[in-house]
Amino acid sequence: MHCRKFQEFQSNLTRREVEYLLIIYELTIISKKSTSITRIAEKMNVSKATVVEIVKKLASKGFVNYSKKEGISLTTRGLEIVNKILHKHYILETFISKVLGLDSETSCKLVSMFDLYVPDELIEIIDKYLGYPKTCPCGYPILRSLRK
Repeated sequence: MHCRKFQEFQSNLTRREVEYLLIIYELTIISKKSTSITRIAEKMNVSKATVVEIVKKLASKGFVNYSKKEGISLTTRGLEIVNKILHKHYILETFISKVLGLDSETSCKLVSMFDLYVPDELIEIIDKYLGYPKTCPCGYPILRSLRK
């Protein structure tokens, strides 16, 4: 049942941890290489100690691989979560932009406040309502493989 998966997802990650996963994704997706504590700290504008603490939590939950020598990368599970989050975000952003008429920047900011809390069933309904859009208002592709 989706609700149980959603509840498990919510109990395993804080909003801050999700932000770290998204930054790690951003820093590693183009280079296809791991990233460092320093790069994450610079991007998040926090201390290296703060990054180490969060990264260790994410590693213990199975979302990232971390070693001082190899750096930080998303696990398969971490990548699945990031893709799911981005899918939700892009669908909601598209909905708010198209239906409510808000610009993409405003839509993105608003959606970032609640996207994690929207159940999968509602995302599927909105996605269908929108006619399964290919891109969000910002131009990012919406992955169809996440839709059941």
